[in-house]
Amino acid sequence: KIDLQKYFDEKIIDVERINHIGNNHLFRVSLSNKKRLVKVYSQVHMNNWPRAKCEFSSLSYLWEIGFRDIPKPIYFNEKRNIAIYSYEEGILLMQEKIDIKDVSTALDFLIRLYNLKEKDKKRFAPASTDGLKLINYVKDIEDRISHLSKDIQTGSIPKYMKEFFYEEAIPVSKQIIDNFLSKFTKEELEQELPLKEQSLCFGDFGFHNILVRNGEYKFLDFEYFGRDDPVRDLLGFVHHDKHSLLSYELKKLLITRFIQQTKNPDEIMKRLKLIDPLKGLSWMFTFLNIFSKKYLDNLRMSGADIDKIIEERFTKAKNKLHNLKFFK
Repeated sequence: KIDLQKYFDEKIIDVERINHIGNNHLFRVSLSNKKRLVKVYSQVHMNNWPRAKCEFSSLSYLWEIGFRDIPKPIYFNEKRNIAIYSYEEGILLMQEKIDIKDVSTALDFLIRLYNLKEKDKKRFAPASTDGLKLINYVKDIEDRISHLSKDIQTGSIPKYMKEFFYEEAIPVSKQIIDNFLSKFTKEELEQELPLKEQSLCFGDFGFHNILVRNGEYKFLDFEYFGRDDPVRDLLGFVHHDKHSLLSYELKKLLITRFIQQTKNPDEIMKRLKLIDPLKGLSWMFTFLNIFSKKYLDNLRMSGADIDKIIEERFTKAKNKLHNLKFFK
């Protein structure tokens, strides 16, 4: 309470640490007649990506142009990576209880971002690990393989996990990448998606980042937000581990209705099907972050059961390798 008081003009009544498995520290701050969320961002940045600055500036501009189903940005200290937002009440929906209304609301938010004027989109930098060029999807997989290979060499990884990585995961990845590259010229792979077909994307869009209260929805987590190929968010949504129990029909509904409202639906569907297995690979390698010492150290700091998580995520990686495509 004492440490945070300097960021508030009003006297703090109470401070409560919010349980959260992740790199950041979250606090619910009670003032006399309102609550605020204080977010202390981790100094650990993926690919030197400024998560705190990205989220606060993104929310600030969206709020400025009329978005209200997001947290209100109030204060940001870039030097200390601390931000203050409105505190949003609500619950995260259980996957088995998500229905058409919920999916339609999520879809509407994506469409609003897609339909923003080009002058608004230009205000944003490309998203973290963006897919604005087709070659970027390949580079994402190659970078993940490279980083995990180094982690395996320096860590104490069980033999059966190493065998899976080198004898199954990498050969399948090479086959998929080679097949993808064979469908395009070098110029096509390096050509950037036109601005009019770009959208503003989360990079981690889904119901695990949507709070619901009394029929109202609040969209969270803009740490990796920016201009991107909308295909990346759509495939991220259908492949996401937090949507594993969501029906195929509801996932397909979101994709179908989205592309129907875009400027070039046939082209988007074509990209969706081509990039689909690459996004599946991306998730498989995400599960294999259990090879990363940095990742495991962060889990230990949060008090997580490391052995249980390692086995669970390795099993998910194996299952994902045999189910890489959403479009059958």
